[in-house]
Amino acid sequence: MREPWLHFTDRFSSRSYSARRWLIKAREWLAGHNVTEAQRHLFGVVVLCLLVIGAGLGMRDPWPADEPRFALIAQQMIDSGNWMFPHRADELYSDKPPLFMWMIAAFEYVTGSMRVAFLLPSLLAAIGTVVLVYDIARRLWNRRVALLAGVALLASVQFALQTKIAQIDALLMFWTTLGLYGVLRHILLGPSWRWYFIGFAAMGLGVLSKLVGFLPAFVLLPYVVARWRDWPGLARFESRWEQWLAGPVVMMGVAGLWIGPMALYATMSGDPGYIEYRDDLLFGQTFGRYLAPGGHLRPVWHYLVAVIPLFWLPVTLALPWLLPAWWRRLRRHDVRQWLLLSYVVFVVSFFSFTAGKQGQYILPALPAFVLAAAPLLPGLLKHARLQLAARSTIFVAAVLLVGAVVFLTVVKPDRLQQLVTDFGVDIRPLLLVLGAVAALWWLLGKKQRGALALVGTLCSIWVLYGFVGYPLLNSVRSERDFMRHVAERLGPQTDLAIVGYREQHLLFADRDVKTFGYRRNPADEEHDALRWLMSHDNAALLVRKEDLADLCIDATRSTDMGYRYPYRWYVAPRDAVSTACMTTAMSNRSGGS
Repeated sequence: MREPWLHFTDRFSSRSYSARRWLIKAREWLAGHNVTEAQRHLFGVVVLCLLVIGAGLGMRDPWPADEPRFALIAQQMIDSGNWMFPHRADELYSDKPPLFMWMIAAFEYVTGSMRVAFLLPSLLAAIGTVVLVYDIARRLWNRRVALLAGVALLASVQFALQTKIAQIDALLMFWTTLGLYGVLRHILLGPSWRWYFIGFAAMGLGVLSKLVGFLPAFVLLPYVVARWRDWPGLARFESRWEQWLAGPVVMMGVAGLWIGPMALYATMSGDPGYIEYRDDLLFGQTFGRYLAPGGHLRPVWHYLVAVIPLFWLPVTLALPWLLPAWWRRLRRHDVRQWLLLSYVVFVVSFFSFTAGKQGQYILPALPAFVLAAAPLLPGLLKHARLQLAARSTIFVAAVLLVGAVVFLTVVKPDRLQQLVTDFGVDIRPLLLVLGAVAALWWLLGKKQRGALALVGTLCSIWVLYGFVGYPLLNSVRSERDFMRHVAERLGPQTDLAIVGYREQHLLFADRDVKTFGYRRNPADEEHDALRWLMSHDNAALLVRKEDLADLCIDATRSTDMGYRYPYRWYVAPRDAVSTACMTTAMSNRSGGS
């Protein structure tokens, strides 16, 4: 009788032979179809992008803060058939244009799965952006520069961070990159009025995603300067001002395909809700939010100090060498660097001069930043100090990941126990695995392979986060299990209302849920909630612990549903309301009004 390990080695050998055979066939197929080296490089970058960004697709639910909102709006579009005006529960949602929600709804309609659909726009935006960056880098420089540009963009921390979540910024990045691509194809590699108009059409779609989609149009300002000074490298052609003006007209025309009918319907209907929606979207969420933001207030240097150095890694490691090299190229009137760097400076400045700042706002500048660095990377990768900086970054990442485990286990065991009790998951194994992966890449990144090891570290962390972190953290970040427990407590016949709801509650509810507004005065919301509860025989409120006293609800006659960050929630039936307290509260409110 053969030893068991011999069966394993036979199986491994046969699989290895089969893999080699398929590899040979694949190479023969590529050779027979005249696939160029550039196409092979692009294919490899796209596959890597699909692996890194697509890891874990379908393995988690929408997570707060923004993902459940967009998923809920998309689901309501499907259920109601109202695709013109996005709704959040019973209210119009005027914070953003609807293109991103349309895409989620369309993908859910096609796939039948919200878990897959809500991340697909970001995944496709990531792939599309990488393809655009690769192609324009190849056309402006060469295949090697294009390969480095694609890989550097994919490995950038902010790129992966934003494209692995369902926020609008990844889609906006794709439209703005396509807009920049079209304009550069025209003014550097043209003339190509077709690409010029495609670029402005993409900006129009960017406006329908987020109202700042027009940003690439401003690359024409440094172009005018370069053409006035007769810098070499620009495409030479005769043109009239009407042709240039037609680009913004195309942009406004594409954006107007929805904005026009929406504004017309709101005006013709005379409905105050639709009129308020129109005005808030077109003015409040543009000029008002830029000039007088309501939150995320940070100093003007926030992006330069707190965002770019960390979130634009790994390229920012090369800034000590890139900055003087860029200066030398600008002094030689390299118009490619002039246009790309001017665009980066403009986007960062545009968002720096408003008081409200979030890191993802400057994401549209990241592809141009990587493109500006790409032609210098082949030479910079030969620098021993750059390779050492890359290895040192990996070492710091490994120490921080493992150190977090040691800190929680040895120094703060009480804090660890509290986290496990509140969230029901121990994240130390995940941190240890990620730290071990970083340490392994650090060991492999010797000599001139530090930068490659850093790229491998970042990509590996995102892949593990998708395949391991998504299932591990989903019960913590998703409200699916919480709302199922609420449904079990209520039974199928009980009506449910939520005070202080969030979109994730409605998204995972098994029944229609009554809400009382999203941004209303809390006292008004509580007043309406009490009236609703007392007017229903078989009903209950889902309410935060902090609001029990204001709602005259006795906690001892309610059901504690547990802690869901950052609140503890209770299910309160009608008999949990103190009649005397409610009468006093109602009379006080009537007297005050």
